[in-house]
This record gives sequence, C-alpha cells and structure tokens, in this order.
Amino acid sequence: MGLMMTFARNDRAASSVEYGIIAGLIAISAVNAINSVGGSVSTTLENASNKMGSTSAKPGAPAKPAAPAKPAKPKKPAKPPKKK
Repeated sequence: MGLMMTFARNDRAASSVEYGIIAGLIAISAVNAINSVGGSVSTTLENASNKMGSTSAKPGAPAKPAAPAKPAKPKKPAKPPKKK
C-alpha cells in the first residue's frame, strides 16, 4: 500500500509524459512546415531553371570540357621612389 501512495504523490512521470507529447507535436509541426516550404522552393528553382534554358544538349550527355585557362601576365616591378 505504501508503494501505491508513493506513485500517487509522484508527479515526475506525468510531467515526462506531457513533455513527450509536446515534443512530438513540435516534431510533427516542423515536418509539415518543412514539407510545405520545400515544395514551394522546389517549384521556384524549377521555374528559374526553365527560364534560363538548358545548358546541356541531352540529359546524361557528357559535359563539354572547359576551355584552358589563360596564363597570368607577369606584373611589372615597382619603380623605386625618386630621391630629391
């Protein structure tokens, strides 16, 4: 009987369950928000891509090799200041 009274007076378990429920609701809300925002971001990026046009001839086609880089021009050495 003493054990039952101890459990009846202990509020820690109830608080833990409440915190768990709150955490679960927050997680569900976060997933829903991410899904709704993700869809609109995906649509926006697709629209931008379509407006820019395709850069490759066919999907899966090998990309064109990049043009070779031009060598850097050497800089002229600084002239020493004139003495007066």
